[in-house]
Amino acid sequence: MNFLIKRSSFFIVLFLIIFSFPIFCSAVEKKTPYQTILIKQNLSNVKVDANKEISFEVKFKNTGTATWYNNGSNYLALNTTDPSERKSVFYCSSWPHSFQSAKMQEKKVAPGKTGTFKFTLCAPNIFESKKYIEKFRLISNDLALIEGKGIVTISIDVKGAPKPKEEPKKEIESNNSSESKILSPKSDIRADLYSFVKPNDESNQKVSIIFDEGYEVKNQDGITLLKQPIGNEIEVEFNFKFKKYYLNINGTRIINTDSFLRFYPNKGSEGFSKIINNGNISPLISNIQSDKFRGILEIKHNQETDRILITNEFSEKYKEYYLKQAENNFDPNNLISDYDFTNYNSMTLQEIQKFLEINGSYLANYIIPLEENVPFCYKGQKRDTIKIPQQNAGKTIAQAIFDESQEHQINPQVILTTIQKESSAITTKEIPTDKRLIAWLLGYGKNDAYATCTYSLANAKSQAEYGGIGNQIAYAIAGFQKTFSKGIGPQKNGTTYKVGDTIILSDAKKNPLPVSLTNKATASLYRYTPFVYNGNYNFWKIYQDYSKNQSYRIASI
Repeated sequence: MNFLIKRSSFFIVLFLIIFSFPIFCSAVEKKTPYQTILIKQNLSNVKVDANKEISFEVKFKNTGTATWYNNGSNYLALNTTDPSERKSVFYCSSWPHSFQSAKMQEKKVAPGKTGTFKFTLCAPNIFESKKYIEKFRLISNDLALIEGKGIVTISIDVKGAPKPKEEPKKEIESNNSSESKILSPKSDIRADLYSFVKPNDESNQKVSIIFDEGYEVKNQDGITLLKQPIGNEIEVEFNFKFKKYYLNINGTRIINTDSFLRFYPNKGSEGFSKIINNGNISPLISNIQSDKFRGILEIKHNQETDRILITNEFSEKYKEYYLKQAENNFDPNNLISDYDFTNYNSMTLQEIQKFLEINGSYLANYIIPLEENVPFCYKGQKRDTIKIPQQNAGKTIAQAIFDESQEHQINPQVILTTIQKESSAITTKEIPTDKRLIAWLLGYGKNDAYATCTYSLANAKSQAEYGGIGNQIAYAIAGFQKTFSKGIGPQKNGTTYKVGDTIILSDAKKNPLPVSLTNKATASLYRYTPFVYNGNYNFWKIYQDYSKNQSYRIASI
């Protein structure tokens, strides 16, 4: 009897061990070195005025097995997410990085304890109120994302700032007659000429301006800060850390202000000013002819791009004074400069959106879906469609172009030009009924074999992975960066041509033309489209037309 009881007990114990073992293992497996749960955040929904600051605090519990530290190679921090490591529009100079809002406050946090993150959110300087959803994710630097509930989301309503007051109209005497001219408070043309970015050491950036006659300096509210009866040289400084503007004359600081500065020559558009470039400012228009400009100059910090813009406002009749017309002779050896090709700060997100709107493009209101039906065909002229997941899903076209251009450092103007060259979508008002124009917006990956249906079914489906607007934008911009960085051009007869090489290419009628790849941008464009006429000629012509009439440069808010 005892034997039977003992034997029964043995099997019961064995049964419990066997059937509880998977549960036990499962519980153990869930425990990872870096794991967390959100404990507290002081703000979830907040309202703030433009250009103002708000303080934010969040706490996370260490539910993993590793100790957290706030220094060293594996320090704990909050990075922007969705998409990851993007520059936040609420970036403050107190942040460790533009994509990293804060490091952990405590020196170390053991498993089971709580870590604290405190930082400031700097609202963008906008005129129109806007709602933002800002997201941050807890990360262990140089290791990995923290598992668990490590994402914090904040809904932020930013109230637009008051718009600058308009100046009263001012009468200007003509130099050539006794007739009076009325200078409108808003000039006919507004062009961004130069920019300079935040230096690594956070020192002040400076630019010198020489006025040929008297001028006034006004702030963003139209209030006169300074009147100078005669021309002189001035120095404008901007401090990126404190967002301060300074104006110096003969080494003496005259103005210290939070407002951007506008300079009005007493003669209006008849007055001259000269910008002295000491190498710290970059031209935003490739065809600037002179360093002398007529009319109003504005020096203003753009919060979203963290750069200073030097903007000129002048009368339409003086447009040709310093802007060259596009050259009549097309040079197939030099399609665009390397600087223009990689000037990824040439347009803000708002400017890209405005560009699509003023051209009446259907892309202005297009939201990239999770999937797109991509038409394709294969041997035997059989046609079909396939659903392809999209990168940049949920974004506007402008947002996708801006984000990808910033990430890969390619000029968004190059992408807009390529879109128009490949599908005419910039000037197409209605969504095309031919879905191929949508699916292959930039023509990336649509090679001859794919277009002529000579691929096998498997190869055609594989090539279709590049299809869809979201994928086209992502792959095209990444492709431009890759070929530019390597300085490679088209492939022919098994040879990859590079910068400095001469290659025989063709026009639309297959006439052979020798082309010298004089720079990386030109090589990259021929890699993308290995034809002179009408492929790259069309790119050059569209880019020149848009640049010449300033359509790319929409006045910044």
